[in-house]
Amino acid sequence: MVFMAIAPAAPACATLLGISVTGVRSANGWLDVCVFDAAAHFPDCGGDPSVVKRQLPAVAGTARIDVDVVPGRHAVSVLHDENGNGRLDTGFLGIPREGGGVSNNPAARMGPPRFADAVFVVPEGGSHIVIQMVYP
Repeated sequence: MVFMAIAPAAPACATLLGISVTGVRSANGWLDVCVFDAAAHFPDCGGDPSVVKRQLPAVAGTARIDVDVVPGRHAVSVLHDENGNGRLDTGFLGIPREGGGVSNNPAARMGPPRFADAVFVVPEGGSHIVIQMVYP
């Protein structure tokens, strides 16, 4: 298990969100964790400057990271960038070749997960969530 407490200049009223990522199939590459407070770019955090982004070395099994967030509604996405190229690799028809997961662990469906299915509330006292990785 990897534990990383990451606390860059956090907002004055921030609280701790603990995220456990389970079912990581290998220690290759990176886990890219993104915490959203709006649906605009979910689950791709590349185009949204307000997304809290963290990266940690992949570890087979379970990884854990703590992130400072403002209490309220959030959704989290995780990408296992196994080859470390900084993007989600896809095959024919855009089907992902690498693993991913989102908060609330919604059932798989066609297309990317929806913000509405992944959103949860972080109370003022902080919270902890578990995200189960899904691989093709």
